[in-house]
Amino acid sequence: MTITAGARNDEDISLVPVPQGAVSGFVRRSDTNQGLGGVAVSVVGSSLSTTTASDGSYTLANVSEGTQQLDAIRFGFSRSRSRATVPAGATATLNVLLDPAVLSDDAETDKGWLLFTPGDTNSTSSRWVRVDPNGTSSGSTPVQPEDDHTPAPGVTCFVTGNCPPGSGTEACDVDNGVTTLTSPTFSASGVPAATIDYWRWFSDDTGSFAGGSLVTQVSSDNGVNWIGLESVPSTQIPWTQKLTDLGSAIPLSSTMRMRFRANSGNNSAFNVTEAAIDDVQVVKACQSAFNTTAPDSDGDGIVNACDSCPSDPLNDADGDGVCGNTDKSPFVSDPAQADADGDGVGDAADNCRTTANSDQADNDEDGTGNVCDPDDDNDGTPDTADPFYRYERSKRRNQRIGAGLLAAALAIAGMYVVVRAFEQPRKPVPAGPARPSGLILYGDYVAGRGQLHLFTVRADGSGERDLSIVTSCAQWLPDGSKILISNDAAFKAEGAPLRPATIDPDGGGLQRLDGASNRNLNLGCGDASPDGARLVLEGFNENEPGLNGIYVVRASDGGGLVRLTRNPYNTGDGYPQYSPDGTTVAFMRTKPGVNPDGAGAVFVVNADGTGLRRITPWGAAFLGQSWSPDGQWILFQRPYGRLYVVHPDGTSLHEIPVRLPVGSGAISPAWSPDGQWIVFSLERNAQADIFVVRADGSGLRQVTDAPGVETYPDWRPRG
Repeated sequence: MTITAGARNDEDISLVPVPQGAVSGFVRRSDTNQGLGGVAVSVVGSSLSTTTASDGSYTLANVSEGTQQLDAIRFGFSRSRSRATVPAGATATLNVLLDPAVLSDDAETDKGWLLFTPGDTNSTSSRWVRVDPNGTSSGSTPVQPEDDHTPAPGVTCFVTGNCPPGSGTEACDVDNGVTTLTSPTFSASGVPAATIDYWRWFSDDTGSFAGGSLVTQVSSDNGVNWIGLESVPSTQIPWTQKLTDLGSAIPLSSTMRMRFRANSGNNSAFNVTEAAIDDVQVVKACQSAFNTTAPDSDGDGIVNACDSCPSDPLNDADGDGVCGNTDKSPFVSDPAQADADGDGVGDAADNCRTTANSDQADNDEDGTGNVCDPDDDNDGTPDTADPFYRYERSKRRNQRIGAGLLAAALAIAGMYVVVRAFEQPRKPVPAGPARPSGLILYGDYVAGRGQLHLFTVRADGSGERDLSIVTSCAQWLPDGSKILISNDAAFKAEGAPLRPATIDPDGGGLQRLDGASNRNLNLGCGDASPDGARLVLEGFNENEPGLNGIYVVRASDGGGLVRLTRNPYNTGDGYPQYSPDGTTVAFMRTKPGVNPDGAGAVFVVNADGTGLRRITPWGAAFLGQSWSPDGQWILFQRPYGRLYVVHPDGTSLHEIPVRLPVGSGAISPAWSPDGQWIVFSLERNAQADIFVVRADGSGLRQVTDAPGVETYPDWRPRG
């Protein structure tokens, strides 16, 4: 919309509901497998929640499709966060086990806490008691709580003194020193990590002077020695939760105790000090989501104390007892760690054991590394005499990730051993209709200029149309009404920074979107948000690499620049694309030292720039990616022209089994609007044409057949 200064601007917005499914299952005790009732089960990041029935069963309806995180929480048990993939119109099953707490007390029954310790104040009215508290207040300010913290039917808690209803604030407050509440002995032996969790109430500022305190201490030797856990120096009301990692403060043992000490301070005759404690528990806490103060060095969601490989996020993927961060063959079982050629790759995984080749490049994927293979592309012609091999290498040298001048290139080297280790069993998408339909946009690569001459063609190969536009990249807007391009003509003719533009489907109606004010920043290829309001673009400056990253601008004029990512390697973040729901952006990041040249990894980031994460191995992705229309898969090209998909959370990475002609490769793939077909450029013999194939890898069909390199296809959305 266009906003006019000083005027009211009204805009109608139509929201399309996300397809929904359901999640159901059981929550059980880990020690007895008995169902647990009363467990709060919720979808992270939403308002959806339910409570398990007495047998532990639950069902959550109206859950958005895709991968969701679910929390299961009940007092007296460890907390759990699990993932479920929710199908549209169907129900996913998720069963959860919770560990019983090491210590749990909601103060509703007497569990042996000591309410007095020798050396405490002699004021008996100040001592801790376990009661249904009688509240006191100073004017409208509460001093002692009227209610405990435990949900109904709970009514009792520990408080410092409890006079009859209507008593004044100073009648039973803490006077003349300290009053101590001490837990019974409990065992945390054998628990790798635990959190201590309690709810507290503390007030000390309603008298003439403040100055009291509430101190929490823990002991691992049955109370002989105490370590301070926290000190509350001033009023904190109402009930406040404290949750922290216990193992960071003290070794976990079989003789643990904890205590709370309320102190009236030096002005006990003039201040009013009250404290209360409720819902105390010590639980196993290996998930960093619920133990945020414990270290998690590799960021795998498991705190170091529970992590067998704290510096390896894959946690010894090959199971050979050697963590991946030190394993010379991290994806092949190799307990001996032999490395005959000293290249840092263990013999168990080395594709050329006699000659050092740390990059493990294997262009033809025949299992023999390039340094040992005289015919890298396996076409029967030695590399030294192979024109196709030399042609592809020269094209790769011209390709510039992040610069907006992108040659359609087929990478001829790959990290085959590494990528295979990440793969999961193939899960083909069901075959779609017999014939594809719709309009496909593509570019004919202009070799001398590193640009694309744009054309459109129907999916059946008919109706080819020359748009008479030359650009670095092009993509349909979400409603199919226009095409987003990089405005190379102005960039070259005027010396202005590179900016996006839009054109009509016939190539006319050029609209420049040059509202971004930073003239040192080039804004190249990108995508439009599903609502058409924003553009996400790759930004770069070859002389100021600190500017390289992903940016967002308004689709109306290219202004309102916002930065989403910063490439830490001063290389490139490129090919950004919005998820179908507009909440996430996928892009490809490169860094130095990744083989083959120009390859990188697929990353995703939230649309507000938070939550950056890598979802493929380094070296596994080349020349961008494409979201499936349902948001379940991200499609990309692995070096050497293979089509792969992966879930947005990085799971189920696998190849789409397309039967390609010998010596050919698939590049720059994109989904059809219905998600049943994939369009891509098939390159062979120094020529590339547009092909389509069903999403399960069957039904390969040729769309174009012309000299040259036809590449970067994009299927027109339904509009």
